[in-house]
Amino acid sequence: MGRERDGVEVLRGDPEMVAAVADSLEFEHKYRSIVIAWAPDDRPTDARIGAVLDEFEKTAWAGLEPDRYAWTAVLHREHGGGVHVHVLTARCDLETGKSLNIAPPGWQKTFDPLRDAFNHEHGWSRPDDPARARTQQPGHRAYIVAANLRAGLEHEADPRDVITDYLVQRVENGVVQSRADVFAALEDAGKCRARARTT
Repeated sequence: MGRERDGVEVLRGDPEMVAAVADSLEFEHKYRSIVIAWAPDDRPTDARIGAVLDEFEKTAWAGLEPDRYAWTAVLHREHGGGVHVHVLTARCDLETGKSLNIAPPGWQKTFDPLRDAFNHEHGWSRPDDPARARTQQPGHRAYIVAANLRAGLEHEADPRDVITDYLVQRVENGVVQSRADVFAALEDAGKCRARARTT
């Protein structure tokens, strides 16, 4: 939005250097971005955030000396208490000049155990906790809508959200109890919309 954000702090590396290295690359994919996030109730201390970043670095660039990669970690604190660390890395080995992707396909097998170890050790919120499950994952569009709302811009409701809300309301009221009920509810909604267009 062109506005400086509060609660932003560079924890590791030099963002300007990472950008310069990434801009100099001729690869199709010049950089990699990662977000390490904590729920508002987690309230990690600076020392624990540092410990997570230490282990992340050891895992992401295992076997490489620090002068062979360019990365930066930027802390962002949300108003509600959430904490995010945005990690950016140029996708190359600085010694060889070859492409270096720290999160290739199947990256979850490498990073999920690290995440799980910290979550269990400190009692932090876990993404696999059934109590935290959502009916629908908001996806990237939720961030765009939130940014537009903060900027005072209007936004159009996502049809997926409208349909989900419609069905959840009917489930909560006992109208939808089976797969067949879902189809019937959607069919009724389509008929109502068609009638509304003709009147």
